[in-house]
Amino acid sequence: MSTTLRAGQWFGQTQVRQQVCGNTLTQLAHTQPHKVPPHTHERAYVSLVLDGAYRERFAGRTIEYQPFTLAFHPPYFSHHDEIGAQRARFFAVEFDPTYMAMLSAEARPEIELQGGKAAWIAVELYGKFLHGMEPLGAEALITELFVEASRRKSQLERSAPHWLARVEERLRAEYVDPPTLIELAADAGVHPVHLSRTFRAFRRESIAHALWRLKAQHAVRKMRSGAATLADIALEAGFADQSHFTRIFKRITGLTPEACRRVIGAARHS
Repeated sequence: MSTTLRAGQWFGQTQVRQQVCGNTLTQLAHTQPHKVPPHTHERAYVSLVLDGAYRERFAGRTIEYQPFTLAFHPPYFSHHDEIGAQRARFFAVEFDPTYMAMLSAEARPEIELQGGKAAWIAVELYGKFLHGMEPLGAEALITELFVEASRRKSQLERSAPHWLARVEERLRAEYVDPPTLIELAADAGVHPVHLSRTFRAFRRESIAHALWRLKAQHAVRKMRSGAATLADIALEAGFADQSHFTRIFKRITGLTPEACRRVIGAARHS
């Protein structure tokens, strides 16, 4: 039997909580490995992993979350979690119930594991959460986060050609030194032009943009250590140089690498 958690109520330790125009923003931590029992939340929410890792199970699926991955859950969606040896820390945004009226269809859980736009909006919002928020600007970011996290079209993904998943798997494995478009197309058994058009139609971005996302996510994870220079991180992630890294990183995340590193550093010490 599932427990239903009210707004602001979480398993784990609440570290900081703020209210913004009816929305509840919380930083919380699980400081010991343990299993979280089946439960639901009365509000739709987004959770961004700041540190550690955990496993979530729902509707026959098992999802493995790493730092700076994100999940959107609609209200009263049952799931249960397992916090591993790395423990875990989160930034969560519970949305005012009026936001659900913005959806034209039944909301579904959405998972962002590859550095998509919703994750970067959440990172930007978290930076404001730590350093002081102007209500209007914070509310605008919260609204943008809700729209981006909740409106992806699962129906399109279900009807995508089978070879598209293979292309994405190869991009995830080889993004630092990626294959050419011709090589990807040959592996998929399609023409390069057809590959490009199909990828954009079903994933709503170009293949180049997908590669930039993966490189940016790699860079963010390296920033967490605090040891490597941004120039070293740029080269390791597969960028041509630091200037290229800065330009692409800001295009993907909305933040410069320096600003993002400050947010991550503050998260580690908060």
